[in-house]
Amino acid sequence: MPLLPYPLKLDFQLSLIQFQYVAIEDTCSSLLPLTCGVPQRSILGPLLFILHVNDIQTITDLSLIMFADDMNIFATGYCPLLLSYTLNVKLQSISEWFSANLLSLNVYKTCFMIFSKRKFPISTEMITCNGVALQRVRETTFLGVVISDNLKWKKQVDVVAQKVSNIVGILYRTCHVLDKDRLKLLYITYCCSVWSSPYKNGNLDRLFKLQKAVVHLISHSSYLDHSDPLFSSLKVIKIYDLTHCIYTDFYVQGS
Repeated sequence: MPLLPYPLKLDFQLSLIQFQYVAIEDTCSSLLPLTCGVPQRSILGPLLFILHVNDIQTITDLSLIMFADDMNIFATGYCPLLLSYTLNVKLQSISEWFSANLLSLNVYKTCFMIFSKRKFPISTEMITCNGVALQRVRETTFLGVVISDNLKWKKQVDVVAQKVSNIVGILYRTCHVLDKDRLKLLYITYCCSVWSSPYKNGNLDRLFKLQKAVVHLISHSSYLDHSDPLFSSLKVIKIYDLTHCIYTDFYVQGS
C-alpha cells in the first residue's frame, strides 16, 4: 500500500449509543452507557481498534506482529536469564501502556515459547507479567497454523489431514449425485509454503494419499487406476507440484 503524502483524517460520528447491564438468572441490573471502547459487531470496529493500538510500537523495541486483538512478541538473545530479565521489564511497560489506554491484557491466556537448538531447564517463574508467571508451551496456533517449538510441522499436517479426511468422507457420500466440477473441492493451499516442503517427506506423503483418494472419487475411477491421468484430466495440481510452484514464485519475487 503506498504511503499517503499527508495525514489521513477520519471524520465520523457514532449515532448508536451502547449500554451494558448484568443479568443473573431473572434479575437484571440498571443500564449504564458505554463511554469508551470499540462497538461490538460494527464495520468500523476493526479499524477503530487498529487505530487505538497502533502506537504500541512506539513504546518498545521488541518485534511485534499484530492481527486484530492478537499480539505476538519476538525477542532473541544468547543468555536465557538475561533474555528473560529484559522481557519481564519490557512486558511491564507494555502492560502499563495497556492500562493507560483502558485496555486489559489477559495474562492467563498469554504464554511463551522458546525456539532453540539447545535444551536448558526453564524456571516456572522465568517470564512474568503483572506478577503472574506465564505458561511455557510446546506448540501454539498462530493465524490458523500450528507452530511447534522444534519448528516441525507434524501437528499442522495432522490438522490438515483430519480436515481433508472429512472432505474425502463427504465426497464419498456425494460422488454419485454431483458432477465433477462440483466435486473438485480439494485445494490444499492455506499456508502451504510454511508447513510443507518442496521435497518428499512423510508429512506430504500422507496428504498426497488423501489427494489421490479425492481424484479417484471425483472421476468415479477404480482405486486401482493410475492417478496421474486423473490429475491431468481434472486439472488438479498435486501437493508436491503446488509446493514447488510456491517456492519458485517466492524465490523469483524475493530475488
